[in-house]
Formats: sequence, C-alpha cells, structure tokens
Amino acid sequence: MRFLQSINIFQKRKEPLYTPPERGQEDLFPFEAINMGQIPVEVRELLEKRRKDGSRLRNSVAKPWEEVLKVGPRDITTYIATHRLDFAESRMSHFVDLVSGKIAGEGALIYTEMLKNKYTPYPEGTSTTESDDYLRRGLGERRLALMYQYCKRTYGKSLYSGPSISYKARRLWQKLQKNGRAKAIDSLDYEGRNRFQFLK
Repeated sequence: MRFLQSINIFQKRKEPLYTPPERGQEDLFPFEAINMGQIPVEVRELLEKRRKDGSRLRNSVAKPWEEVLKVGPRDITTYIATHRLDFAESRMSHFVDLVSGKIAGEGALIYTEMLKNKYTPYPEGTSTTESDDYLRRGLGERRLALMYQYCKRTYGKSLYSGPSISYKARRLWQKLQKNGRAKAIDSLDYEGRNRFQFLK
C-alpha cells in the first residue's frame, strides 16, 4: 500500500516552472519598461495595495511609482513596480508573478541608500500562492534570482537575505548555498544567524 501511495505522489508531482542555470551560469531576464496601464487590473490593484501598506508600515507617505517593469513573456511573467519611502532614503520594489494569467506569487525588495554598504538590498518577504499548481515548482528560487538581477541592473549591488526571515525562506537560502548560488556572510540576522548573499 505504501508503495502504491508513493507512486501516486510521484505521478501527481508537476514539472518545475523554473529550472536554474547550470552551476556557475546566470539567468538572463529581459527587463522591459512599461507603464501601469499595461499591467493586468488584478495585478495593478495588488501593487497599489502593497504600495499603500508598505508605506504605512514604515510611517511613510505613499509615493508615486518611479519605475514599472515587465519580465517575460515566457511561461511566467513578472511585473515589478518601485516607489520611494521616507524611511532612511529607501526604495521599495514589488514583484508579482503570473502563471497562465493567474497570480502565482509575489515579493518585495528593500534598498536603503543610507545603508548601501551594509548588506542591502534584501527581500522584505516573498511568498508563493498556496496552491499545488505553484508550490515546490521553483518559483521561490526564480523570484530571488530575478531580484538579484534587478539589484545588479538597478543598484550595481548583489542581493542579501533579510535581517528577519521565515523558516521556509532560510531553507531556500540554505539550498541555494548548497547548490553554489549563495554564500553565508558575516552579517547576522536578528536571531544571531549568518545572513546570505546571492552569487549567481
């Protein structure tokens, strides 16, 4: 019975939506500048909510969008929208992934100009939609890889794990470290554990 159950689980496992490049290679993400009117309504509404919430939590006035990008088209399309924060001369970028026209995950990236030599930028948080259609299919790793390329393009900087991350996020960074895509650094998070730097 256990053997049959394991076969059924294997048969139900879906193909990855993202496959990382060969060891030592980098992803190539095509960034396209667009405007808000070119973003699907559902995504636009989510971005506006995240902009207002992210600003409010940091005691900042909601600033206008400074940059809007699209990464695609492939099986996954990602929209990226960036605005400034009053807090410590920061910029906040919101990432929303679409798979077959449906929102499959999102994340936010913080870059603080006053701390530009202190392991910034870093993900404020990332999440994949809690659905078997998207979980464990590589979207989390793709999102970090895309954030890394965005950081290189926009700030000339690498990407670091945040000062406070969830258990699942830390597991992902550890997986990246094992696969040669990240390394532990001297900076510690709020729990006294080493943070990570994305490599490629």
